[in-house]
Amino acid sequence: MSKPKVEVTIRLAKAAIAHLSRYRSDCRTLPVKYQMFIGEMIFLRLFSLFEAAIEELACKLASGAAYANGKAPSLLCVSGSIKGAQSNVVSYNRKWINKYPKWNQAYQIEKNLKHMMDPKDPFLAQASIHGASLKEMLSIRNHLAHRNTGTAKEYRKVVQAEYGGHTRIAPGPFLLSDKRSPKAKIDVYLTLIPIILEDLASGK
Repeated sequence: MSKPKVEVTIRLAKAAIAHLSRYRSDCRTLPVKYQMFIGEMIFLRLFSLFEAAIEELACKLASGAAYANGKAPSLLCVSGSIKGAQSNVVSYNRKWINKYPKWNQAYQIEKNLKHMMDPKDPFLAQASIHGASLKEMLSIRNHLAHRNTGTAKEYRKVVQAEYGGHTRIAPGPFLLSDKRSPKAKIDVYLTLIPIILEDLASGK
């Protein structure tokens, strides 16, 4: 059986993100309130695809896949398959079960792979480099999905970092507005996420 390839994950993720980008372009002619709603849905789907692709890349590498540059990952244990890697993320060499692993923050990625991958491996290094972007997008995603006091607090930090001060702006306008910056945030994320995935798979 051939080893899984990280390039396949990148290609499929890019195709799915390109599809979302077309929805983004197509909705520009709609009334603003519909653009905002569709923009929020695009972002939620985009972040879900992103998280799934990170997990798939990690599990492919953990099961013996090479990086895009041909280098092998520095593994502490080699899983026999992607499903085996997913199982090892939960239980391998752990005193406590990692019951619901998440792949949307750098520290969560490190926690999932700490017994399986050398901490100096390029995948973990790249996750750390992009940690601030991961946290920013997660804060927006959580507030869109849950809209409670806790998510509002973290979302406000993102808005303040972007605009300064205590600007009040809902997630939809924040994602789609280009009045304060040359490019709307949703378009930034549609461009940024494929870059992060390529960096994670690069082996650099």
